[in-house]
Amino acid sequence: MTTDNDEGHYELSDYEKQRLERIAKNQKYLESIGLGDAKQKMRDMTKKTKKNLRRQQLLPQVKPGDERRSKRILRSADSLVMLSYNDEDERVVTQDDDYDFEQDDDEDNVYATTPSRQFRSRKYGLINREDWEISEEDKKELEKDMDDNYLGKFKEFLVFHNKISEQNVRNVMRQVRKLARGEGIRYESPRYGWPENCYFMKGTLVTPLSDIVDLMEKGQECEDKWGRDHGNGWLISHPLKKLLLFQQFVLNNPDFLAAKCKLKEYYDMDDDGNDDIIPIVSPEKSTGGEDIKQEDAASPKTVVKTEPKSSKKKKSPKKGENIKQEDAA
Repeated sequence: MTTDNDEGHYELSDYEKQRLERIAKNQKYLESIGLGDAKQKMRDMTKKTKKNLRRQQLLPQVKPGDERRSKRILRSADSLVMLSYNDEDERVVTQDDDYDFEQDDDEDNVYATTPSRQFRSRKYGLINREDWEISEEDKKELEKDMDDNYLGKFKEFLVFHNKISEQNVRNVMRQVRKLARGEGIRYESPRYGWPENCYFMKGTLVTPLSDIVDLMEKGQECEDKWGRDHGNGWLISHPLKKLLLFQQFVLNNPDFLAAKCKLKEYYDMDDDGNDDIIPIVSPEKSTGGEDIKQEDAASPKTVVKTEPKSSKKKKSPKKGENIKQEDAA
């Protein structure tokens, strides 16, 4: 290729002229057989393929088994989504999380109380206070075997009967220990934390003899007043729920507190002909008490018997054992 500096333009070499002639000749041949726009189509297809690959690389890759099972995410038609022990917790709280989950911060996680004696919440379902109140007779029955070591029995209940994950056992025990020592619970989140000196049940010792349903209502009042829990209930709700289930378990099996053996051995004792172990039962519906199903609480060898509310035997289930179980990880 030569250059004419005087006129400021380029002159094509013989090779370049032959190349352009071949291109024009090839283009005429493609048009003659109906493929005149084939090159442009191939270029367009290549661009779309690259764009799709880039989009797939940007999307988060979900491993099998890690899919979200939230009915809210799946656009469930159920007006009230109840949780089950058969499902693991979707979120695991760690020591450093400070109960602060912004991605789970949805308005539908806020639960409200009603002025009646029924305590309604998204986390608990519909709880009839009268069904879950602990009577003075029940307190006297438990007081003789209740001591400061009940936390050990409570932990056994979470691990073997409730069958939740080790991490969630630590989360629950951390909060319940604070309540058992009377330290109270304060929301320490840097972003959503409660004001200074604002504690839930500080100065009050909480035990299985306490009115747990009343504590749930007070916990909700604290959240309404100082700021709601953005950690999906791990601040107050879940620990109190587990404590309520443990309370009903020991009322149904009062000799467990005095037993020197572990809970697994306590279950195995039933195979030797001792008294039947009565677990907590949950209804098919949150408000009903007729259609009930057994919770998978005992060991595979244990034959668990559950008597109806109307039974007059010594170890009949307590009233109010119709709360739907929450999920556990």
